[in-house]
Amino acid sequence: MAALFDQLGVLGVALAQWDDRGRARHQAGARRAGSTAIDAIDTLITDLTALRARLVSEVRADDDAGSHT
Repeated sequence: MAALFDQLGVLGVALAQWDDRGRARHQAGARRAGSTAIDAIDTLITDLTALRARLVSEVRADDDAGSHT
């Protein structure tokens, strides 16, 4: 979970820098921020997919064990 929050932080900063690209003095920095945002999104998708798979497995195992009421 910590990795997800870290990536969300990276994404937030990068999107803010990208959003400010019209006013940025350094356009190359804004372009790098756009690429960073894309990379963070890709990482989040991968991490969320893995988290979903793990959660589905845990929920099914819980159902099989009959530990819910």
